[in-house]
Amino acid sequence: MDTYNNELLYCNGRFKPYMRGKIHFLGIFILPLFYLQSINFINVLTLIIFEAQFIISSLYHIINHKYKNEILLQYLDHISIFWSIFGGSTYLLYNSGYYIPIIINLFVNIYINTIYNVWNLRLIGSYGLLNFILLFNYYKINYGIILNLILHSSTILTIYSEYPLKKNKFFGYHEISHICILLAFCQLTMINI
Repeated sequence: MDTYNNELLYCNGRFKPYMRGKIHFLGIFILPLFYLQSINFINVLTLIIFEAQFIISSLYHIINHKYKNEILLQYLDHISIFWSIFGGSTYLLYNSGYYIPIIINLFVNIYINTIYNVWNLRLIGSYGLLNFILLFNYYKINYGIILNLILHSSTILTIYSEYPLKKNKFFGYHEISHICILLAFCQLTMINI
């Protein structure tokens, strides 16, 4: 039995464009250039959370695994998406001086990840909405934050990840989502709050 309903594993024939996972692999080396310009606790913590997602994603998508190993990496990959949402909002809230919402957000993240079928668009949408509400209530929304939310929302493109763009075996919708997420993580450091 697969970990997630209706999601085919690569070892069972899931389509994989050539660039699948390679953008996140590149991101492993790009992110430190942004987050280590100013070394402090929240920058390092955020970098660790984002790096963990990109490392897990790279291992999951690039390398061919045996059945049990792929299920484990698939599970970790999906959990890391929730943690990256948490990392982004934590970065902004911490830099604004609001710490209690971070604790609430942490417990919500832990609760979500106790649910068996973590990869659920309604859960992702709800969790993303929670973070938007937190950001909206705790400081004035600016164009930088709006752009970041748009980039993060690109995750919806992974719905079409089984289909290559114009039957292109090199690059698919999933890869566009990975580019947007990498841009979102980098752009966080440039938001003036």
